[in-house]
Amino acid sequence: MACVAKFILKLLAFIIVLLVILAIGLVVLVNPERLKPYIVKAVADNTGRTLAIDGKLSWAFFPTVGINVGHLTLSNPAGFNKTPFLEVQHAELGIAVMPLLHGAVQAGSIQFEGVAIHLQKNAAGHVNWSFANPHASAATVAPKSIKGGTGGGKSGAVVLAISALKMTNATLSYADDVTHKSFALQHVNFSATDINTDHPFPMQLALDATSSAPVLHAHMTLSAEVQPDLAQDTLSVVHIKEQLANIRMTGSAHITQLRTAPAITGQLTVLPFDLREFLQTIGAQQSALQQATGVRAAFNLVANSDGVHADGDIHATTLQAAKLTLHALDAKLRYAHNVLAITPLMADVYQGKASGHATIKLGDSVPHMAVTLNMTQVNMAALMSDLRGADQKFSLTGTGNVRLDVTTAGAATDVILRNLNGNAQLAVTNGYVTGVDIGHLVDVAGAFVNKQPQPTENSQGRTPFGSLTGTAKIMNGVMSTSDIQLQSPRFTVTGGGTVDLPAQSMDMALNVAVNKSADQKNNLANLYGEAIPLRIHGPFSNLSKGVDQAALSRILAKRAIRKVVDEAKDRISKDLGGKLPGNAGAILDNLLGR
Repeated sequence: MACVAKFILKLLAFIIVLLVILAIGLVVLVNPERLKPYIVKAVADNTGRTLAIDGKLSWAFFPTVGINVGHLTLSNPAGFNKTPFLEVQHAELGIAVMPLLHGAVQAGSIQFEGVAIHLQKNAAGHVNWSFANPHASAATVAPKSIKGGTGGGKSGAVVLAISALKMTNATLSYADDVTHKSFALQHVNFSATDINTDHPFPMQLALDATSSAPVLHAHMTLSAEVQPDLAQDTLSVVHIKEQLANIRMTGSAHITQLRTAPAITGQLTVLPFDLREFLQTIGAQQSALQQATGVRAAFNLVANSDGVHADGDIHATTLQAAKLTLHALDAKLRYAHNVLAITPLMADVYQGKASGHATIKLGDSVPHMAVTLNMTQVNMAALMSDLRGADQKFSLTGTGNVRLDVTTAGAATDVILRNLNGNAQLAVTNGYVTGVDIGHLVDVAGAFVNKQPQPTENSQGRTPFGSLTGTAKIMNGVMSTSDIQLQSPRFTVTGGGTVDLPAQSMDMALNVAVNKSADQKNNLANLYGEAIPLRIHGPFSNLSKGVDQAALSRILAKRAIRKVVDEAKDRISKDLGGKLPGNAGAILDNLLGR
């Protein structure tokens, strides 16, 4: 973009110089209409392009000597579309003659109306802002060295002074046929007064910006003070006040190597704003961002031939993204080559703390993200309420530690969940699993074993625990786990299964081992020592849960068989063991597994 900016400056300078020459040299000698063929031929000889001046050329004599130019167009080179590269609806220039005698060029007023510049890169990768004439020899197109003369300026160079410069309803567009990306600056209105290359002057700018990637439709205004230094080939822009949609910014910028390879450095302070409101205003996707208030930032910026780079700090009072709510967020940001790195990131989260880092690739049609987030001592009830919704029957309470190490892509919540991949860890203490009463299911299993009526489920429908741990692998939004462990005073639960985040459903196969108590005996009337198989499946809003009675019957049958075998072994050992000579009794015990 530095090359584009450099080109635009040169193009405007070319137009101004052309008008100056016409106004001063020919005002009293030639009918300007007679100059059209010569101008058209000169442009064709030097650029290979067609200049069409179908508007009227006329002189102006009061209050300054000048010229008015009607509609003109400059064609694209071969290999590009028929849209003119440059179009000007109207231009006016007035020149003060006397200051020229003192080495100063002073224009009374310069006005451009309806300037449109259409930049393009075609499918072959060629650009339309290259002006080398393919038919001209190297000697013809070689630039000549131009040395500045002496004059009234502090640098010894000719001073350019313009009382006012005004551009109305201008357009700058860019289309890339290789990447199929585009942007446009429309309804551009620019004004500056008391312009002088020897001292600062004020300027104002307003425009509408649109872009395909990232999606952008926004109105921007800017005011600043321009401080040129032609001797050092630099330009400073200070006291910048800018507004883009609902974002207000202040800052400054310094441009070096103006005539060769412009490079920009600057500082930008973003005043507090609502990020979600901004995304809504510019027409960008914001469904994955539920809330973002009190966002403010401060950046250092660098723009050169290597692209745009930025680093700084960002703060948000409240940020809720993908239904996860953070408060008092502080992070350091670094942007380069279409990649935004956020590291470190610190925030308050559900009465606990969060820390981590993230990278977001912004160059593609949808953002790609990699996130590592550690949350400690969080209120799991509040976290689950945000993630699942208050109306979901399945939830979790307690104090927990959560770690996520994931990648995803997308802008909408459902797309982000479908593209989610990575790993997760969970450790919760002193809480409840609501929506599932495992104690009731143990009672159901006991009633089944003892052929008793089914017990009535507790209306609370929850399972208390001292600790709950587990890890999971995530693939395309589906979490798979095999090491869930829940410790409760009455039983221990182990097992695994899947949790489908986009579908908000689960399918878990669990084993419940009843803890032994003093009044329990090791017989078929109780379930001590056996793994009671449970299955919990379905949507979070309507889970199905129950004892796998067929599997439990098989387990109990095997247990009964083991008991019969053990009793047979005891009887054989008792009847024969004492009657065998020598150590044969011991050998028999070994054979029977005693």
